[in-house]
Amino acid sequence: MRRALVLGAEHEMGALLCQSLAQYHWQITATIADPSQPFSLSANLTLAELTKQDGELLDDLVADTDTVFLHLPDPILDRRVIFSLDEILKRVIRYQSNLVITTNVYDTCHSWLNSLIFWQKKKPVDYALPKKYASS
Repeated sequence: MRRALVLGAEHEMGALLCQSLAQYHWQITATIADPSQPFSLSANLTLAELTKQDGELLDDLVADTDTVFLHLPDPILDRRVIFSLDEILKRVIRYQSNLVITTNVYDTCHSWLNSLIFWQKKKPVDYALPKKYASS
């Protein structure tokens, strides 16, 4: 049975991910930061409360999963993930898990001034592949 870790399951997208994964018989560990939020439980779902101080628990959860699902919420609405994307990526790489990132935030309005500044160099995105993919 495939094992999923859904970070931020108390938010709408996390809850929808849990429901979809349950339909396909995944074993799900869903993390929540706010236990006062209502949440729908299922037979193949384990609920874990996760706070910023629970880095070791996050390590254990990532180590015991095949795929980590992370929804990046809209920062304008003052919703943030507990652990940064960088912290989650390090753990996913360390334990050679898969990572699925979802978002509903899109930058659709570009300033025309930025395109005129030809000397502006954008910082490249750092990434790392698990060793089994790096050699192919």
